[in-house]
Amino acid sequence: MIGLTLVSCNKQDVGEESTLTQVITLPTGDEISVDDTFVHQEEDGIDTTVGTLTSEDLDMEIIYDIGYLAGEIVDATSSTCDMAVNSTFCWRSDTTFIYATFSDLGPANFICKLGNDELFLDIMKTVEDK
Repeated sequence: MIGLTLVSCNKQDVGEESTLTQVITLPTGDEISVDDTFVHQEEDGIDTTVGTLTSEDLDMEIIYDIGYLAGEIVDATSSTCDMAVNSTFCWRSDTTFIYATFSDLGPANFICKLGNDELFLDIMKTVEDK
């Protein structure tokens, strides 16, 4: 069992634009593009690859959990699906979090608190299966 601590994905200030220019290579070899203010931290997972992408400037943290035993947090039959660079991800939200799952990447799950959903989905669209 993996314990996850999530912080807020609050909206950016009005008029402030984010550019996803920093390419981060995840431990699985896949790539994700984020704002230059994000820091990547790999965590110790027991049976999956886990870590965080955090931007203090944007008050945003994205948790990832990748691997067969991570399971699929989002099921394609009960969610919205979009295209990333070269794979499909499905996403949904509840009253607190927004979740995205790439079934064909392990699966790969990404979780963020609600508040900056548009940026989260823009980031998810940059994920590239290498």
